Amino acid sequence: MKKKFVISCLTANSKHFKFEYNLVKTFIKKFPNISLILIVRKKGLLPNNRNIKYIELKDYEKSIFHKLYIFYFKLNKISKEINSDYWLSTDNLTPRVQSKKLFSYYHTPSPFFKGRLPSKLNSIIFFIQGLIYGFFIKLFIKRNNFLIVQSNWMKKIFINKYNIKKIIVAHLDYVSSKPKKIKKNKKHKKFFYPTYPHIYKNFEVIGESSKILEKSKTWNGKIFFTFDVESNNYAKAIYNKYKNIKFLKFLGHQTQNKIDYMYKKSDVLIFPSFMETWGLPISEAKRFNLPMIVSNLKYAYETVGSYHSISFFNPKDPKSLAELLIKANEGTNIFTKSYFKNPSKFYAQNHEKLLKLLIN
Repeated sequence: MKKKFVISCLTANSKHFKFEYNLVKTFIKKFPNISLILIVRKKGLLPNNRNIKYIELKDYEKSIFHKLYIFYFKLNKISKEINSDYWLSTDNLTPRVQSKKLFSYYHTPSPFFKGRLPSKLNSIIFFIQGLIYGFFIKLFIKRNNFLIVQSNWMKKIFINKYNIKKIIVAHLDYVSSKPKKIKKNKKHKKFFYPTYPHIYKNFEVIGESSKILEKSKTWNGKIFFTFDVESNNYAKAIYNKYKNIKFLKFLGHQTQNKIDYMYKKSDVLIFPSFMETWGLPISEAKRFNLPMIVSNLKYAYETVGSYHSISFFNPKDPKSLAELLIKANEGTNIFTKSYFKNPSKFYAQNHEKLLKLLIN
């Protein structure tokens, strides 16, 4: 009789499903002798295969209370019916389920952010959300056989805060790149920041540095954003505040193909986010050998890893960012090399290695 592996991925949607998609794709190819059951809100996002059974929970988004009901009651009922050998939740929470082995993937940093955001109101809202989310993390976290996180700094937080020992660090989106010589006098004109408009993404530092750039006599660059200005209140506020700066280009939400096209056409990635478990655009930019200007924070050093063209800056200082952008635009070489050693006893560099760690 085949063993059963369940992946509950109810938070996966049309904008956030890369991890689940690649995981399922790898599972189909490498583990054909294990039955795969996917619990999703809607079919169509993930690969299909005759050996995959789908369970749809279309009413998942009904309300926050309904989500909690699903996580802590409905999934429990489903798990008893399935009687699985392995259960992996990719939803940033440990569900109340019964399985021979249980794993949870945590990939949001919000409960662990201790800094202050530019807006006092956003800081208060974010703090309250973090407290609530932190409470639900505690409920069943110790039931896991393994936790999966994206970075070593996240691993340390879970060890110190929850006394969890078995944690896999999964650098799943890391793609190594061969060093590329950057012309020292190249004048960079196209700067790119592809990300979703969460309040911790720190668009403000680019906006405020752009006000400084407007006064520069030499600046002739452009900065591109890829978010839908109607997607949430924060997006609307950022757009309304900085829409009159001519060289700030709001492209709207882009498909991955279009984002890849922008990487090819851009000169430099800007990544000023205050927090990430793993800054995916940094990994993506490395595939295209783009020079990068990124926050001088722990997550960024780890995501950048060993790389040939990097410049770190204080994400709270628009003036320092403006100075770097002007120098890069003028052709001054602001980029240096960075070095990072991957530690961790339990470490997965790709989806296959992760699945092997869980199954074996």
